[in-house]
Amino acid sequence: MGVTYPIGFQIHGGTPAVAFSALVAEGGALTVDLLTAASLPQNPPVRLGSFAGRLSRSVADSLAAWAASASFLPENAMLAPGAVLRQLSVGDGASRYVSPDSLDPLLESALADAAKDALAHPVSAVEIGVAEGNLAIRGLGTAPISLLLLDPDTPGYWARVWRDDETADGGRRFLAPDQLGPVPVGVFDLAPGDGIALPLPPGATPTGGFMCWRAGPGPARSILSGPWLDHPAG
Repeated sequence: MGVTYPIGFQIHGGTPAVAFSALVAEGGALTVDLLTAASLPQNPPVRLGSFAGRLSRSVADSLAAWAASASFLPENAMLAPGAVLRQLSVGDGASRYVSPDSLDPLLESALADAAKDALAHPVSAVEIGVAEGNLAIRGLGTAPISLLLLDPDTPGYWARVWRDDETADGGRRFLAPDQLGPVPVGVFDLAPGDGIALPLPPGATPTGGFMCWRAGPGPARSILSGPWLDHPAG
């Protein structure tokens, strides 16, 4: 039996959180949404957001065959808290949770390889690294990405920047909201090639992490997170 395009495949959940989605059009054109560094192994600086790629004919055919025969969890299935889950949609159909019995590790590995290649073709994305002692957020792609770093009117909505520090609570030393510096308030668009810098917490450990929000309606509104490295090797 054939399959209706586009095919949507998502992996999400777990600790650290995975947030990966792939949308495949007929012919193999691929749109990847990568929201956390844990979703796809990267060395800092990390790239997050939307990217464009293409599946090989063989991988696209394997995906279509799998999508046409996959089995799903019952609508009322109890989902384990914190579990890494897969969802699949075909055509205009709703996204459904895939049964563990239907998972195909080789196909997932091929999709991950295609996603890695797509990182070189950002559409609406950011690259986050360290420059001149600051956390540097740079817009990439062909379209702006909408971000939220600080919303003083909503409790809890400020970018998290931390340095790994075994002497701090939870092993992380965070910046307080008033230590972020002059950042845009509310949702703003970061255009390709533009950048913004946030200070790093004091300390000697050259590693840490960050978390902010990609703004947008529905599933486009999501957390972006990943690690930073102050002194990249090589």
